[in-house]
Amino acid sequence: MSELITPQQRTRYKQALHFAEQQVEATVKRTPDLFPIYTEGGHWHHEGELWTDWTGGFFAGMMWQFHRRTGDKTWRKRAEHYSKLLEPRQHDRNVHDLGFIFLNTYLPWYELTADPDLHAVLIHAGRTLAKRFIDPPGYLHSFVAPNSLFIDIMMNVPLVFYAVQETGDQNLKEIAERHCRTTRDYLVREDGSTAHEGIFDTETGEFIREDTHQGLRPDSRWARGLAWSLYGYSKVYAYTQNEEFLEVSQRNADFWLKHLPHDHVPYWDFDADLGATLPWGPQKDSSAGAIAASGLWQLAGQVSDKEKAAKYRETALGMLDALCHPNYLAQDLKGWEGILQHGVYHTEKNLGVDESVMWGEYFFVEALTRVLEELQSVEITRNPTRAVPIGSIVVGDHNPIAVQSMTATKTQDVAATVELINLLQDAGADVVRVAVDSKKDAQALAEIRKQTSANLSVDLQENYRLAEVVAPHVDKIRYNPGHLYHHEQSKPWQDKVRYLVEVATAHDCAMRVGVNCGSVDPAMAEKYDRDDSISPMLESALDHCELLDDLGFTRYVVSLKDSDPKKVVEVNTRFANERPDVPLHLGVTEAGMPPDGIIKTRIAMEQLVARGIGDTIRVSLTVPNAEKPKEIAAGREILADIAAGRVRSVVDYGLSTLNIISCPSCSRVENEAFVELAQQVQQMTQYAKEHALTIAVMGCRVNGPGETDDADLGLWCGPNYVNLKRGGEALGAFPYDEILGKLKSELDAMIAQRAGSGV
Repeated sequence: MSELITPQQRTRYKQALHFAEQQVEATVKRTPDLFPIYTEGGHWHHEGELWTDWTGGFFAGMMWQFHRRTGDKTWRKRAEHYSKLLEPRQHDRNVHDLGFIFLNTYLPWYELTADPDLHAVLIHAGRTLAKRFIDPPGYLHSFVAPNSLFIDIMMNVPLVFYAVQETGDQNLKEIAERHCRTTRDYLVREDGSTAHEGIFDTETGEFIREDTHQGLRPDSRWARGLAWSLYGYSKVYAYTQNEEFLEVSQRNADFWLKHLPHDHVPYWDFDADLGATLPWGPQKDSSAGAIAASGLWQLAGQVSDKEKAAKYRETALGMLDALCHPNYLAQDLKGWEGILQHGVYHTEKNLGVDESVMWGEYFFVEALTRVLEELQSVEITRNPTRAVPIGSIVVGDHNPIAVQSMTATKTQDVAATVELINLLQDAGADVVRVAVDSKKDAQALAEIRKQTSANLSVDLQENYRLAEVVAPHVDKIRYNPGHLYHHEQSKPWQDKVRYLVEVATAHDCAMRVGVNCGSVDPAMAEKYDRDDSISPMLESALDHCELLDDLGFTRYVVSLKDSDPKKVVEVNTRFANERPDVPLHLGVTEAGMPPDGIIKTRIAMEQLVARGIGDTIRVSLTVPNAEKPKEIAAGREILADIAAGRVRSVVDYGLSTLNIISCPSCSRVENEAFVELAQQVQQMTQYAKEHALTIAVMGCRVNGPGETDDADLGLWCGPNYVNLKRGGEALGAFPYDEILGKLKSELDAMIAQRAGSGV
């Protein structure tokens, strides 16, 4: 898409952002700790009425945008300082604008650091906002009164959806969804325009009338309100993937495109009398244009209609071009302290009319940053790997990096497994892996194949002989070299691989050699020091590649996975140097729950993919079955960010803080309480977050016993009991309802022991 803007536009956008940085820096130095709202005569420091205090997140949010774009540590330091000043607002019950305050500040801060304290602030702020819910009529009420519903709140309700995403709280979900539907039904008109306010009877829930505080009339089309709705419903769709909310955003956008003036900057109200005197007449509102530009750009990436998406992008760029012109950008206006001229806050109160307004500044910066990021192309020289067909796709040989996932249902539950496979395929999974550990699993796979068109990979567990049963029904066979020794232990592993090659060749299957840190071939592991987990993995993979090549079978990929992203980077880099021709499947095992699991995976992916290493990826997350598509979405987002040059600073795991790893939920899990247990462990251990300890929570007996050995404390889950380990030492098996207490006792003892020894 980089051809969407010209080099001249790119230069103008960068110059505008540089000017924005200068203006914000000057304000910080001139009036430290001030959160400006609107200018008076071009100056931020004023004594005028606030009406309501809702804009602090925009000033700090620009600092986060600047840091994201430039990597400048000074901007990060300022962003953290100004964000911290807003922290008490998480308890603020007097405003409906907590989304504006926290989504622009604490969310980027948390995404950068994974600090659980920041996460807690976000969740608490979302819950605080949800307390504004009035039922009937079923909405988050405005700051004015309980009977008042504002269109502006659509830009804040995403904070509640974020809390839903992170906690799974279904009550919050119902509140947020009902607010969106009530707003749609009463404030969004059939033609896509919006009312500013709705007045309701809170006893009966009856809608009484439209009203306004900032528009021309109750029935007029206030420009900023329409921009809030357009962008707000798009944000809600991003969290929910609910098409009914995407449709509202498109209706708003289509009205905007139809009524936007030819100069691409809206009047403050689409019904403004252009013959009237200012401020009621032809007053432009640059802030509404900036909001809509950012919203339209996001919406363009969500709609499936390519022609409509192109129109949204074209309009967004047209508005940004207009706002970068000296008529609006205050760059040539001596003494003006804002970034954009001709914004409007409150016409009736005559507050900030024809001035700079802080939300206009923020969304202008956000839109420019977003466009430049998405249209930036980073030239990555991919490793010259060979092509490996897997069903309908090809990995390697410079083909697009494929994104995979794995089922978490019991394979013998055909209906549930097919449902999840199709859910993952609909989410964009290029390959879906299914675990097979018995003949009954293999028989079920034959029926599963009949009911889905997805590219299927089978995950052979310890019985490699099942390959001949499942191969007719799959596109790829994955085997773990460390597991080959379990079955027919007297037979050389080379003979077992020869058998797998014969089966794969006969049934037109690709293969993956899946080497995992916790289940390396024991003979290989014995050759190296216990502290060296990388060399056994590497030698095992290279030996298997050599044998496969000698057998004339080259349709294979290799994966080398560890729960430590730094080790994943090292072992895959070393392998790629030795065998640059072999396609690599990248992943971090036991990454854990989102967002930590996504961040751990991003650590490895950014460094490897940016070096041209990797042909297919999986983001392994500990999530319920219905949320498995998050793995695909996360993988796509990581790849898009890397391709656009949006690499981030990340947490340095394993150095000085508590590290919890948990395996992805899959069909090997023998008790679904494992996912809940992993979440409980994460919550229970928050008090120990400053201690450099690793706790592993594993879901099955296949990988659990071995892959908990390197953790300080490890849990691996059976059907009825959880096995607790200290390093490689087994401490016993305990019921699910007792394990947290046992774990805490061991954790406390370990912390006390380390404190006593000065560690």
